[in-house]
Amino acid sequence: MGKNIVVIPAHNEEKTIASVVRDAKKYCDVLVVDDFSTDRTGELASAGGAAVLKNDLNIGYTASLNIGVAEAARRADNVIIMDADGQHDPAQIPEMISLLNNGTDFVLGVRHRKARLAERLFGLLARWRVGVSDPLCGFRGFSSMVFQKVGFYDNIGSIGTQFVFAAKKNGFKITEIDVSIRERKDAPRLFGGRAIRSELMMLKAFAKLFAYDIFGIRLVNPKWK
Repeated sequence: MGKNIVVIPAHNEEKTIASVVRDAKKYCDVLVVDDFSTDRTGELASAGGAAVLKNDLNIGYTASLNIGVAEAARRADNVIIMDADGQHDPAQIPEMISLLNNGTDFVLGVRHRKARLAERLFGLLARWRVGVSDPLCGFRGFSSMVFQKVGFYDNIGSIGTQFVFAAKKNGFKITEIDVSIRERKDAPRLFGGRAIRSELMMLKAFAKLFAYDIFGIRLVNPKWK
């Protein structure tokens, strides 16, 4: 049985980070990437037993995961990613670890509620190109070997979907599992928590993935907003 690390990116999640870390620690080590929080997120994560990397600037969800995944892949055999807001159930971590230790290279969570247009577009593209249904799900696990082979987590700003596509196209076995999504207790943080802005930013991420996957174009900073 290899070593496993849960990576949790977090920005101003002091209301939930302690309980998320506590529950995840029941199953493996925890690494929190504190994305320049202005509250007690990092302090509470550390007090709960997590290793904490603190960004010197607020660099965002994807960039924080780039840092956290690279560090975790260096330390452990398997990497699990989950959110800091309490919506993912840490009790599903053992199932992911078991699959990773028994022939699966990548375990991808599947949600059954995709409200945004962008989420449905991502799902359509993913089913067509790599045969998975929910490339946006933030609850996932993979062998460190996948990261070492791909060489990056996300270098186009695709909210982590690029890594799923790259893993599949490099021949790694992806297993999808149903994951439960719990109601969060406060407002969403991603893209500032505003619904219209979130939709536009996700559509931009979809454009980046589409351009990269279909045409090989790295549309890192598209002109439209």
